[in-house]
Amino acid sequence: MNPLGIGFVTVGEAFQKSQDIIQCHLILNKGKCHNCGKIVKAKVPKDHQTGYGPRISALIAEMSEIQGNSRETVRTFCKSVLSFSISIGAIQSVVDRASAALKPIYDKIGELARENDINHVDENFGLLPQRGLNLQDSGDFMIQGHGGNIYDISRKLGCRPFDIIDMSSNVNPLGPPPGLMGYLKENIDLITALPEVDAKKISNEFAHRYGLDPECILPGNGTTQFIYAIPQVLKTKKAIIFGPTYSDYADACHMHNVEFDYAIAEESNLFKIDIDLAKKRIEGFDTVFICNPNNPTGTFISAQEIKALCRSFTEKKFIIDESYLSFLEDGDKESMMGLDLSNVIILNSMSKVFRIPGLRIGFLIGPKSIIDRFRQYRLPWSVNGIAQAAVHYLMTRHVEIDRFIEKTRDFIKTERKIFSEMLEGSGRIKVFPSTTVFFTGKAQCR
Repeated sequence: MNPLGIGFVTVGEAFQKSQDIIQCHLILNKGKCHNCGKIVKAKVPKDHQTGYGPRISALIAEMSEIQGNSRETVRTFCKSVLSFSISIGAIQSVVDRASAALKPIYDKIGELARENDINHVDENFGLLPQRGLNLQDSGDFMIQGHGGNIYDISRKLGCRPFDIIDMSSNVNPLGPPPGLMGYLKENIDLITALPEVDAKKISNEFAHRYGLDPECILPGNGTTQFIYAIPQVLKTKKAIIFGPTYSDYADACHMHNVEFDYAIAEESNLFKIDIDLAKKRIEGFDTVFICNPNNPTGTFISAQEIKALCRSFTEKKFIIDESYLSFLEDGDKESMMGLDLSNVIILNSMSKVFRIPGLRIGFLIGPKSIIDRFRQYRLPWSVNGIAQAAVHYLMTRHVEIDRFIEKTRDFIKTERKIFSEMLEGSGRIKVFPSTTVFFTGKAQCR
């Protein structure tokens, strides 16, 4: 185990996405800060221009209730919560890298504060709502992608990418399925020719596998391709995201300058969305993003509940991301695919349960009228030949693949129970219920 590598994945990578986790008080013109109530002239306090280490310390301290200076706080957290020791020098290296990633964001905050007479800039950690600072408007917004960048980190650490334990990657610990790698090796010659331009063959095989109309299916370069196309294709004006969740939905809205907000599940409800409250919350929005089961909480909303919700708001488009549904016991019975709802679009990923994220293959399922709109934006040859071969293998070997998925579910159910009980038994981490290969924990430091 490489403490420095893990530290950088969990802390430094988070700060590379700082526009998503830093909440600043930003008010244009004269007004009252909705967070603290202060009314002040536009200024950037000096402590917002330097000292990024203390910002990391503040985040760690808030999570764990550990007090101390930046390096000591992180070291105490690693020792008492993560149960490994790390030197002050190694921590400083992590802080330096995180600081370098964070600095441009704070520089932009200062620049906008000086240029636009923002009344108050103050430092707090939490989700950044759409209101307030919009880095895209400044021309500096750039999609970084989600998860840990093991390739970049390995170059900095001088190790191989797969020497790093990437705990941000929620893929099947047992995958890929037996026989798949050998099949792809046997078909490596596919790279010498263009793949089928519209991947129609695998669309038909996917449709046959799940009893769907091929005209209601669109294969793509991972579900990410569709997520980032959704605001443009649907002409979304205002989106709401059931959270806390996967960052790409918000990033897709950012990319197309679409206003968005969150319907946040509360800890008091074990991070499960309250459907009755959600019904009130989604008024005024035209597009709803729901990850189900949800990443990163592992919570699940039954198909019956989602179906009722979608039927209650037929004028809204519901995006249901089922990327992790195959991990769920009886997950096939809980899919929204095939329910024939005119306002529902389903995302289905091959990456997670089959552990082939590097092949980039996913499917969009929905009413033909909506799928046809996405076809207008589809690039030719967007699914490579090896990815198409993988889907053919997975969709045409029903018995073997069904057996593999059942084995996966049994393994995860057993190991999740062992792992969560071990963490709970330490008295230092509260573990919240999950239906998937991952779960959410809260530090309970003494």
